[in-house]
Amino acid sequence: MEVIYFEADRTVRAARQFDALLDSAGELTVSSGGIVSDSCRITRPSGQCFLALSFHGELDGWRKAVEAGARTLGLRLARIQGGHLMVSDGQSVPLSECKVDFG
Repeated sequence: MEVIYFEADRTVRAARQFDALLDSAGELTVSSGGIVSDSCRITRPSGQCFLALSFHGELDGWRKAVEAGARTLGLRLARIQGGHLMVSDGQSVPLSECKVDFG
């Protein structure tokens, strides 16, 4: 299983943004597993918000689909590493400085 966070618009429902991300990925070529939108939301001190999604099975295929959708929509992606939120544009912020909501 893997978790990636995608940049979100706080004014649009999370499910709608998740659907838009996958719809923008192009043709999915994964042959196993699945992907779901999780209820975790991380907000950086700047106000920039990221929503979690997790996937399992063919990790490389799902990861490429998420990256393609984010590229098409112009969204940044993020991961948690060593207690920091690492954003795809090179920015990093300690999780202790972020607001984390589960639900």
